[in-house]
Amino acid sequence: IYCRTPAYDRRAQCQPNIIHNVLSIEETEKIILATEKAASLLGGYTRRRHVNYPTTDLPLASIYEHDSSGVQGIVEGATKRVIADLITRCEFEDLRLVDGFVIKYSAANDAQ
Repeated sequence: IYCRTPAYDRRAQCQPNIIHNVLSIEETEKIILATEKAASLLGGYTRRRHVNYPTTDLPLASIYEHDSSGVQGIVEGATKRVIADLITRCEFEDLRLVDGFVIKYSAANDAQ
């Protein structure tokens, strides 16, 4: 969420929050499998969508196009839970997911 005048907008003062169990292990695995399948069909993950913050990712829309396992419903349910938390805690209104994507992280060779 972008706020042009954070010093004057009370919403910009809303503290981060951890929401437990937004996705179950099974739901997470289903999203990973659908994302890997879509990446395979599309020739890999994108790496240049964000010039200032490069990530290895795949847009949710691309995943949905190649999935028949219900991943879109899983993501939409999780999104609704997160948005409900923001509306309740931070008095936000009219929130929606605009640019959703799954990011793929890889540990370095010597990482723990």
